[in-house]
Amino acid sequence: MNMTRYELNTTQKRNNALAEELKPKDNNISQITNRISNLELIQKTNNPAQLSDRYETGISGDDIAFQNRVLGLLLTEKITENTLIISDTGHDIPIFATLARNLDIQPAFMLPSNLFGGLDDGNERRVLSQAQTWGDEINAQTSKNASDNTTKSIFIGLDAHRQNRDINPSKFPTSQELKKLGIENIVYLAEAPPQEYKVSDLISKRHRPNLRGYFDSLEKSNLNIKAFGVDPRQNNKPNPQMIMPPPFN
Repeated sequence: MNMTRYELNTTQKRNNALAEELKPKDNNISQITNRISNLELIQKTNNPAQLSDRYETGISGDDIAFQNRVLGLLLTEKITENTLIISDTGHDIPIFATLARNLDIQPAFMLPSNLFGGLDDGNERRVLSQAQTWGDEINAQTSKNASDNTTKSIFIGLDAHRQNRDINPSKFPTSQELKKLGIENIVYLAEAPPQEYKVSDLISKRHRPNLRGYFDSLEKSNLNIKAFGVDPRQNNKPNPQMIMPPPFN
């Protein structure tokens, strides 16, 4: 795949300006999203030209493949409005861009500065590059979604490759908060072969024991919980000639 670096983002934002694009915009749910959202990793971005050449080498085909898999879940109504979506992949930012085109949704990305423990700057460059590519679109879509202060869905991005495995669900929305917002469905997405799973099985597969208690509490509140693997690479490699969507205007 031959692509210009950050093709979808012409502004080349960085630091706080880039982080601002990924922040939730609806003040009506800010007490939930603001306590989860952590964009320290994005805020420390340096010159965008120093980030990565991943979009020139074709790695972004994986991002598009994950987007297409999530689009399939939307088209088949496996993901609908009034849903809390917890994404545990290395492609949470592009996945959210797809969701924001189709749902009235706001994000909360968990990207602390020590996400990768200082051990894997390749993953750090991946996240920064994804933010560069989809930041403009996400900012525009979430601002549009927030215009009437009636957000119907929430997205939490965990990033599957975190070295800092301490995920504290105490900041996640309670069943009471979700029901007050009209959210009746919970969807957990993970890097696993594309199919539906029992959520407990997929959590175990992803080694997320801290999430088990959270999902158990939601299940006791009679919320509808589903889990899906969305990694098409574990069946077939994405087509390296996969066509990118047109630049966001």
